[in-house]
Amino acid sequence: MSSLYKDVIGIVGGMGSFATCDLFRRLIEAFPAEKEWDRPRIVIDNNCTMPSRVRAIIYKEERPRLVELLTESVINLRNMGCTKIILACNTSHVFLDEIYELYEIKTGRHDHNIMNMIEVIAESLHDQGIKRVALMATEGTMESRIYDEYLSKYKIEVIPPRKEDYAEFRYLIECVKQNRVDKEAVNRFMLSAENLGCRDVILGCTEFPVFLRYIDNMPNVTLHDAIEYLINKLKKELI
Repeated sequence: MSSLYKDVIGIVGGMGSFATCDLFRRLIEAFPAEKEWDRPRIVIDNNCTMPSRVRAIIYKEERPRLVELLTESVINLRNMGCTKIILACNTSHVFLDEIYELYEIKTGRHDHNIMNMIEVIAESLHDQGIKRVALMATEGTMESRIYDEYLSKYKIEVIPPRKEDYAEFRYLIECVKQNRVDKEAVNRFMLSAENLGCRDVILGCTEFPVFLRYIDNMPNVTLHDAIEYLINKLKKELI
C-alpha cells in the first residue's frame, strides 16, 4: 500500500528517548487515519549516544563530536528519503549553522530539509499578538540566547528564569528521561511554570511537553509548546 503523503518525516531523536517517543505518538495522533497506510511515513534515528548539548554550549565539551553526530543523523535520514526533518531537542537548534555547514561539506548538497522549531514558534507567537513570554528551558538554551535571537525579530520580550529555577528544571527533565513522571513531578512542573511570573510560557525543552499529558487545566498560565507548533506547521505543509 502507498501512503497518501509523498513527504517522509525524519526525526533526529534520542535526546532523550522518552521525549522522542512522545513526539512519535503525537505525530501519529496528528494524522488520524482509517487505515494505517493513510499516515505519512516516519523514520526515527534514536541516537541516544549524543554528547550533552548543554555541556557543549556551556563548557565547549565535545562540541565538534556532537555536531558530527547530529549531521550524520540528518544525512542518514535524507538518504532514507526523509523530506521533513525534525531535531527532537530544542537545545540542538543552537548548532544549526554548524550542522548546515558540515552537511554541505560531507554531501556537496544544500537539501538538509531541517524544520527550525524555534523559528516556527517565534512566528506563531507573533501571529497571536504575544509581546512577552517566559521561557522554561535548559541552561544551555538560555546561555545561547537562541530564543531571544528569534523572538527579538518579532519584538517579543523573553523573561528568563531565575538561576535557582535551573535545578528544578533539571529535576523535571530527568523525571522524563528516566520515565518516572509521577504526581509529585507533575505538581512541581505546574508550580515552576506558574512561578515564572508571566501569562505566556514557552516550553523550550522537548521533555517538558510530556507533562502536558497529565495536566487538565492551568488557568493562570498559557503553555506554548514548540513541538505542537511544529506539528501544526507540518500538517499544513505535508504533501
